Amino acid sequence: MNKKFTIYFLVGMPGVGKSYFGKKAAEILKMNFYDTDILIENNCKMSISRIFETQNEDFFRKKESEIIKKIVKQCSSNTIIATGGGTACNNNLMDFMNANGITIWLNADTDLIVKRLKIYKNKRPLLKNEVSIEEKIEKLYNERCDFYAQSKAKVIINEGLTPILFTNSLLLSTIE
Repeated sequence: MNKKFTIYFLVGMPGVGKSYFGKKAAEILKMNFYDTDILIENNCKMSISRIFETQNEDFFRKKESEIIKKIVKQCSSNTIIATGGGTACNNNLMDFMNANGITIWLNADTDLIVKRLKIYKNKRPLLKNEVSIEEKIEKLYNERCDFYAQSKAKVIINEGLTPILFTNSLLLSTIE
C-alpha cells in the first residue's frame, strides 16, 4: 500500500459488531466511517432484505464489490469500513482489501452472535426464513472461517468489550 493513510476493513460474521465498533472507533479516532450495507441500501434505494427478495444474492454481492472499490478509489484519509458478513467470501474481495488496507477479523463465539441476531432476525436476509438460527450461524461460520482467517489481524469480541478497548485493539493491529 503506497498511501500515507490507513484503511481498516472490518470483516466477520453478521451480528458480531462490525458496524457498531467501527463507527465508535471512527468517532474516537476522528476517522471516516463507511458501512457497506448502508451504502448499498442508499445506492439501491431499498433495504438489504428487499434487495435479496427482489434481486438476488449475486446482485447484492456485485453491488458490495463496486461500493468497496469505489470507497478505496475515492478515499483520501484514514478510514474504517464495516463490511457485510459475506464480503470476505465475495469474488476475491479479501485479496483486494488486504492489498489496499488492514483487514481485521472481528471474531466472536457463535452463541454471542446468535443471541444478538435473534433480536434482528427479520432484518437479516440470510436468516429470515430459518427455523434454527443456531444451525445456520454454525454453518455460515464454518463456510466463512477460512476467508476471515486471511485477515491481517483478529479482535476477539465478547460482551465486555468496550469501544475504547476495541479502538486500542484496532490501533495495535497496525503495529507489525
